[in-house]
Amino acid sequence: MEVEELQSRTIDFLRFPMAVGVILAHCFFPPYDITKLDYSCFTQVDFWGIMRLVLSFTIPCLTAPVFFMISGFLFFKNVDNWNKQVYSQKLQSRFKTLFIPYFFWNILALIFMHGGMWIYLIRGIEDDSWIHSYNNWRWLKSLWCDFSPMMPHAISGAFPLYRPINAPLWFIRDLIVMAICSPLIYFLVKKLKIYFLILLFIAFYTNIWIYTPGFNVLAFLFFSTGAYFSINKLNIVEECRKVQKITYPLFVVLLTLTTLLFGTPTNDFIIPFYALVGVVVFFNLSAYYIEKRNVKANPFIVKSAFFVFVFHWMIIHSIVNLCKDIFHPVLQWEFMICYFASPTLILGCCLLIYYLLRRYVSGFCKFALGSRY
Repeated sequence: MEVEELQSRTIDFLRFPMAVGVILAHCFFPPYDITKLDYSCFTQVDFWGIMRLVLSFTIPCLTAPVFFMISGFLFFKNVDNWNKQVYSQKLQSRFKTLFIPYFFWNILALIFMHGGMWIYLIRGIEDDSWIHSYNNWRWLKSLWCDFSPMMPHAISGAFPLYRPINAPLWFIRDLIVMAICSPLIYFLVKKLKIYFLILLFIAFYTNIWIYTPGFNVLAFLFFSTGAYFSINKLNIVEECRKVQKITYPLFVVLLTLTTLLFGTPTNDFIIPFYALVGVVVFFNLSAYYIEKRNVKANPFIVKSAFFVFVFHWMIIHSIVNLCKDIFHPVLQWEFMICYFASPTLILGCCLLIYYLLRRYVSGFCKFALGSRY
């Protein structure tokens, strides 16, 4: 298999697992404090708690870096010379594939969530203070940044995570910003070369950054990394293979440390390296199974990934609560049944709805998914 074909198939193959990883990241319950783990009396609760950390944090936290790197690579693919015409064409294309889907699915999420809240209010279940906190300005603002939880960091101190009303779409929002900033990224990659990426990694590692909605150091680093490969005509799979012998054992070590140090300041010093190594490992593993095991990505599954990504947030809370109502989890094994049942049902619902929309209202899919149907 030619390396260019392998690279293309690897990128397609990664799309759906990354979307599933996003679902798993949002099905993280109940909370588990690994800092209180006592290895002298390791229990079943500890075992399942660590499993949840791996499946809903350690592995899924690599999905955004992988997606940003792929996006940066594809954005600059086949661009030999940057000019105003190329920039205009890129923005027009991303208006259809990013801007329209971003605002459509955020507006739909706004309708879903607030409509659901009014139903709860009518039934007398919820307090209405949350609804009334949305004045005209906040309703509009929620499409770009609805909430911003503060995250601690050992070096920079607490920093905000800006999220729109459809929270996972922060990724699409930041991609829109990357597209707008693409001339600057192209210029810096051409002029500073690898040193530009090193500077971005230092900012990523220290978390010293100008934080405002849409300007994310993680997005700049991995989008620019993908851009670096594309602008310099480098094949991602070929380059990742050059370091696979060292990255596999290193990945195991870093994954273990990132899991066991979850929630501690020490983890802030490990995660940046884990993210870099993890992206390389994901590309190498995918390429291996495609080339050596002849694994083929199902076209329907590949195309469904974007819909799964943009839609799952609108049903995730209802399905998680439904599973809790059905199983009434008290014991650890009951919580684990809920944990595995929830993402399975969410994924199944997303695929079914996508199939029906694609079959019966393909025009809607073309509009709402940016021609990804």
